[in-house]
Amino acid sequence: MEGSITDMDVVMKHCDYSAGKYVRDCLKILRLGAGLDVSPRKSSPSVSGDVRYIYTEGARGDIPQSDDNVQDQGDKGLDGLMSRWGKHYEPHLQLPDPHGYFSQNRPYTSCGDERPIFHMFWKGAFTDKPYMALLSFLYTQNLGLHLDDEKEHTDAAKCRPQLWLWIDRGALNGVRQSMAERQLLEELSSNPWAAPFLHYRFRDVFQFKFWDLREQLDSVAELKDEWRIYGKYLGAREEVGTTGEDTNGPGTQTEPTLGSLHDTSYLIARTSHAARASVQYDKPSVALSDLVRFVLCHRFGGVYLDVDTLFLRDWEDLWGWRGAFAYRWSRMDRYNTAVLRMHKGSAFGTFILRTALRNGLDFHPIRITRYLKDAQMENLLLRVPDALFDPAWLASEGYQTERPPFPFFSSFNDFFDTPSQASAAPDALGFDGFFRGAYIYHYHNNWWTPFDPHRDFPDLGPRFAQDVKTSSAPQEEISDLSWSAVLKRTFEGYIRGEQPNMYGEWLVW
Repeated sequence: MEGSITDMDVVMKHCDYSAGKYVRDCLKILRLGAGLDVSPRKSSPSVSGDVRYIYTEGARGDIPQSDDNVQDQGDKGLDGLMSRWGKHYEPHLQLPDPHGYFSQNRPYTSCGDERPIFHMFWKGAFTDKPYMALLSFLYTQNLGLHLDDEKEHTDAAKCRPQLWLWIDRGALNGVRQSMAERQLLEELSSNPWAAPFLHYRFRDVFQFKFWDLREQLDSVAELKDEWRIYGKYLGAREEVGTTGEDTNGPGTQTEPTLGSLHDTSYLIARTSHAARASVQYDKPSVALSDLVRFVLCHRFGGVYLDVDTLFLRDWEDLWGWRGAFAYRWSRMDRYNTAVLRMHKGSAFGTFILRTALRNGLDFHPIRITRYLKDAQMENLLLRVPDALFDPAWLASEGYQTERPPFPFFSSFNDFFDTPSQASAAPDALGFDGFFRGAYIYHYHNNWWTPFDPHRDFPDLGPRFAQDVKTSSAPQEEISDLSWSAVLKRTFEGYIRGEQPNMYGEWLVW
């Protein structure tokens, strides 16, 4: 619902693993409180106030300003403060003016810096993994695609969510930024997994952006003067170089290319993932992606998500909650930054960037946990229960198996290869039976495992048939579908116009 806000206190009350709460019970609260459990079999006729975790603001009135909570400690001096010899002090933190009050109870006319932006990062050829992430975004988010194109672009639709996919093609090798972006779009338009998202209907939904490590880090005030000292820790010092000059002047006669950018051998449907993985796929660099999420959220604001996640419901109420968050690392009291929300140019972001810089540009989630714990700043980054973003994690590690959530996965591979004893459930229950209540599902890598081995191509119907090359051999009939196959076919059915999205809205082309 537009303008809704999540009450994280209620969520923590029902979902905090440290308080002995079960993922199964948390998902039930998330379903009931959001009105997602609407079938006739629902046992309780009404939703009690105790499980209502989504609210809206009333009409805006005068908001009193108070300084009662601000205490002037005065100048305490430097007594008792010691610094290691040879270590210089950090410069004074220059804080921007505080943001004014931003009401969620606003007309959707313009949102400026408050636009809901989702960031994802991908390195290598565009495959079925980003394809599924983007399809799930279309199926679950409030994008106004059920409106006709003209009505969608009135003032009432200017603050819809966007997903920015940042694609890393390595060093520019003298290629100009504009040329690199053009080559990237040419490649995407030739790739059957990517081409559908370039359709004019999605022009305000997706943005494909070229990731240039040097340009990004040079654009961050907290890093630009010193990151090259630590660039070797990214394994990219040779790639990004140390100068900002363009090696190709305006009189250059030949167009350099981005290495293997135009290698199109991956455009056909895959036949043997295991055999071809090491040759034709480039698994995203974990160390680099750890850095990317903090840089993007600090520069542009928004939410970063790993590509191996699938949207399961609308995020409107989570955007309404104004704090920064990541989520819990399974049973451990650590952060997992596969989901990360930060505000543009925040003091918190400055602290993280400067601290990670001084630790060799180390943005690993375990190190982030240490930085915040040492600085007693953990309250500034909420550790959201993993039931919201990773509902299978605890059970897959052998925890809460006496009362697991549904579906029960003993390993993350069960998503792609559902055990035969439980393989009737995906086809019978479909999308609505898959961790209902969670905001996303994180399937943890499995980069080379197809979602639907029997339809391992973008099955989007005649509108996009010219982009797809498939085998002419008849497909084998199968009796049971995995959860991954059911989700893929569900999302694709929405694009083909065979069914509405999860909220009953039909895609209008």
